[in-house]
Amino acid sequence: MCNPDDPHPCTTGEPPEELARTDTRGHAQRQHDALNALVRGQLGNPKLGVHKGLPVTVIVSTTLAELLAGTGHAITAGGTLLPMRDLIRMASHAYHYLAVFDHHTERPLYLGRTKRIASPDQRIVLYAKDRGCTRPNCDVPAYWTEAHHKKSWARGGTTDITNLTLACNPDNGIAENGWLTIQTADGQTQWIPPPHLDHGQPRTNNYHHPERQLISSRASGRTAALATRRWTPSASPTRRCPARPVLDAIPRRTRPTRRRRRPDTESRPAAQFRRAPQC
Repeated sequence: MCNPDDPHPCTTGEPPEELARTDTRGHAQRQHDALNALVRGQLGNPKLGVHKGLPVTVIVSTTLAELLAGTGHAITAGGTLLPMRDLIRMASHAYHYLAVFDHHTERPLYLGRTKRIASPDQRIVLYAKDRGCTRPNCDVPAYWTEAHHKKSWARGGTTDITNLTLACNPDNGIAENGWLTIQTADGQTQWIPPPHLDHGQPRTNNYHHPERQLISSRASGRTAALATRRWTPSASPTRRCPARPVLDAIPRRTRPTRRRRRPDTESRPAAQFRRAPQC
């Protein structure tokens, strides 16, 4: 029957007559609920195998403030944005790994030299922290990456969460060919190329962290605004503009005064100025 409204729905065998009598769903809704129960039951089956040490699982990272508010978007380890309402609905039928962050001392996140391969708990933390390959300009999501030792295992590196980062298969290979991976003070991973390949390229990858680019652009915008701020003269009437002495020193152009031309009486004959006799 797979009726989600029943406290104990029947998922195998023939349902009792009482459950069939109280079921008021249509044919399409019954098929939908049956398919939903089938998918949930099979995806949670451990016999399906694992992917990079983890069972078939949707790993989602978000902030506690957005989760409590029920708004915004979460991001999966594959780089997909998930509305908060869908995340809450999915979480009601999922196994929660919030204890990895809230009580991390109780989880095996610091393995030292006892193991070279990262544990499932370590991979979950890396999925939420790095979200994908940390090499600059790489867009491979976290699902298709490997746990990479910042200080390589061959040089005495430990399998601790502080020494691990995510790298895709090709980038994990070039790290052994002269590249160095170090951790900054804010927890980001820097990739230092060999000297003959170092051309001033970026050291960190912000592709999987668009919020870093927003913070960087806002900071650069504030710097540009301060650099282009103009000088504003004081409102005091006694203070003169610093450019006034220079303006006063520039000679001003003046138009020459035009004089009216008087009639030339000397060159004209006197007969022209005589009046005609009146009759």
